[in-house]
This record gives sequence, structure tokens and C-alpha cells, in this order.
Amino acid sequence: MGGPIKHDKAFAFFAYEGLREATSTPAVQVVPLPHVAQGIIRYRTANGSSDPSCPAGTPSGFNCLTPAQINQAYLNANGITPGVSQPALNFLKDIAARFPANDTITAGDGVNTVNPPPEKFRPGW
Repeated sequence: MGGPIKHDKAFAFFAYEGLREATSTPAVQVVPLPHVAQGIIRYRTANGSSDPSCPAGTPSGFNCLTPAQINQAYLNANGITPGVSQPALNFLKDIAARFPANDTITAGDGVNTVNPPPEKFRPGW
């Protein structure tokens, strides 16, 4: 772009060159395992004992907390109970169904959350 400022005396010319490159940043997605949608939370025991009432697939050395046990612990600590949010459990159930657990755990704790296999991840869910 350019042109005269004063006829036959001064001129101005400008040039612009820009480059926009579309790049992506990899993101690790962490999703809940199906038992979390039931309100069951696993935790590692200090002595390596296991809870026989845990859902199938629970690794040895883990115990489970049910929604009733979580509510009771919260009530004991705070004097009130938050209750169980069925819409929240339904949301977790939907997410766990959309993204089945990966065989190789590279994210999440591997106990309550994992990363979905890349071919199962669909942006915009």
C-alpha cells in the first residue's frame, strides 16, 4: 500500500506480512469409571485389606464408600448432610458410558477416574 503525500516530493509505502498457523494443544481427558456414577468411591487401604462389598473389578487393597457412608461421614463432620444428587449421578453415568476405560492408564488415578482411549474421545460432547 502506498501513495504520494506531496505531489512529486514525498511518498509513503507500507507493507505487512502476517502468518497465522492453526495449531492444536494435546489435552488429557479424565473421565469417571462406571462405579462412580453409582456414587461409590474407592480408596486404598493402609494395610492392604480389601472390601468384599466393592463392585466387581475393584483391585485388591481397596475399600469402597457408598453414598450412604459418604453422607454419614459428612453429617458427622459438618452436622448436615448434602444428600445424593441424582442429576449429578446421571451425568457421571452418561460420561462413563460415552468414554469407556482405557487399558493403559496415563491419566486419572486408575481407581475412580481414567483417561478414555483417543479413538473414543469425541470433542463437543
